[in-house]
Formats: sequence, C-alpha cells, structure tokens
Amino acid sequence: MSPILSARGISRCFGSVTALAPSDLDVAPGEVVVLIGPSGSGKSTLLRCLNLLSPPDSGDIHFRAQCITERGVNLNQVRRSIGMVFQQFNLYPHMTALDNVTLALRRVHRMSRENARARGMAALEEVGLVEHHDTHPGKLSGGQQQRVGIARALALEPDIMLFDEPTSALDPELVGEVLSVMRRLRDRKMTMVIVTHEMGFARDVADRVVFMNEGAIIEQGSPEALFTTPSQPRTREFLSRLMEQR
Repeated sequence: MSPILSARGISRCFGSVTALAPSDLDVAPGEVVVLIGPSGSGKSTLLRCLNLLSPPDSGDIHFRAQCITERGVNLNQVRRSIGMVFQQFNLYPHMTALDNVTLALRRVHRMSRENARARGMAALEEVGLVEHHDTHPGKLSGGQQQRVGIARALALEPDIMLFDEPTSALDPELVGEVLSVMRRLRDRKMTMVIVTHEMGFARDVADRVVFMNEGAIIEQGSPEALFTTPSQPRTREFLSRLMEQR
C-alpha cells in the first residue's frame, strides 16, 4: 500500500542547534504511528514539519503523491488535509465552543455560517461535547477544552491527524477522556501520528512505534517488538528508566 504521507531526508535547525537530523518517515492510510522518546528528542519538531508549521530546512514531504514542500503549495489546503492538535488548547476565550470549531471553516475556507454550524456540531458530537456547543472555554474543564481542539481539527475533515502531546497540559484525572476520543478515531481508521508520553496508550493504539533521540529516529517497529525486545541500547535505556519511575 502506498503511503498517504512520506517524508524523505527532512531536517530542521534553529540557529546552531539541530532539532531534527535528516529523517525519513512513511505513514500508510489508516495507520497509527506513535512517536516516543525523551524531551527534546525532536518528536514535536518532526510533527510540525509534517504539516509545514515548521518548514523543513532540507528534504521533501509528499502527501498523496503531491510534493507539499515545493514552492507555491497552498498551505491552507495542506493544513486542512493534515489536521493538528496541540499541547495547549489555543481556544479563543471570548468565543463559544462551536464558534471556535467553525472559525476556520468560515474565515479561511469561506463556508456559509449554516454549513459551518452543521459541520461543527457534527464534530462536537464526535468528541462528546455537542451539549456544550454554546459554552465558553473558561467554563469547560481542560479535558473538554482539548476535545474542542480535536473537534476543531476534525471539522476540516482531514485525511490525517497529528497530535502533539495532547494530554501533557491536563490534570491526570482528565487524561482518559481525551485518550478515549483518540481511541474512537483509531477504531474508525483515522490515520494518525501521535507524540505522547503515555506509554500504555502508545502500546494499545499504535500500529507502529517510532523511538527518537537527539533529533534522530533510532528505531521503529510494532508496539510488541519495540516495548518488549528493542534492538537499540538507547531505546532499552529509555524504556528501563520509565519502568523505574513507576
């Protein structure tokens, strides 16, 4: 099966610091790829390169066989097709949940208010928040706010979803509700690339786990293989330290 998203030799530097060494990554349609590794290992940089929020300094990215790193590409279309959910919720506090979800549909993609509302309500229903459509973010829990963020991305009907540590800003008791939404997306075969520190979740939902360290992909494989018998010493060290912290 041809990949829906393919990156070849992409790298990213910030001044003299190499955040992402030249890296390759393929994602198949319907596949869930989970990126793990220590803080500062390049996971979020790789994710942000994939939808050009942080354009790579080198290499190429192809989405559905189109090179999206070439000049003249429509960035709005790229980000509509490759949705992203961030660590922070980035909701407008003066707008309702529904208005936050439909803003890009109306302002960027010029959808009518009526059609945007229908699309937004369907997205909020998918994340279990349709009854809170008229609520402002300040009256929602952190988990609910993150679910609004997921609905905002889903409303664009993307082909692939990127999640950058979507539970890292949540209190522990609120993590489960966000992971449950992501599990439902997995069950309906949504293509996803997820950065997370939730190892149990990674083991449960991933088709493939990618371990990164110091800006490079060290190894990748099935959850069973990578968590049980990792081939690289750095991967074994990382997982062993996680076990010691439990």
